[in-house]
Amino acid sequence: MDIAVFVNAQMRKLNRSVVEDHRIRRIDAHVMRLLCELPWPDNYRGLQGLLTDVFEERNRAGIQHPDLTFNMVVEGLRRLETLLAARNIPGLRHESARVMGGGGWH
Repeated sequence: MDIAVFVNAQMRKLNRSVVEDHRIRRIDAHVMRLLCELPWPDNYRGLQGLLTDVFEERNRAGIQHPDLTFNMVVEGLRRLETLLAARNIPGLRHESARVMGGGGWH
C-alpha cells in the first residue's frame, strides 16, 4: 500500500474518535514527504503507532488547529525513538515492547 494512502486512511480512522473541533483536516506537505521517505521496516505498524501517538498527544494538549504539522510529527518521532532506545535497557525492555504493541521494531 502506498504510504500517503495509508496515512490518509489512518487519519480518517483516528478522526472518528474525537469531537469535530479536534479533528485533523490537513496534513502538511512536509509531513507527508517525511513520512513517505522514512523506512517502515515493520510493515506500517511503526507508522500506525506514530500516527496514533501524535494524534493522542495532540488531543491531550487540547490542540484544535486543523493541520497535522511537521513539529508534531518530529516530536512523535522523538518519543518513538526514546521508546526504541528503552528496549535496550534491562528492565525497560518488557515495558517498551508492551507500549509498542508487542512487536515494534527490531
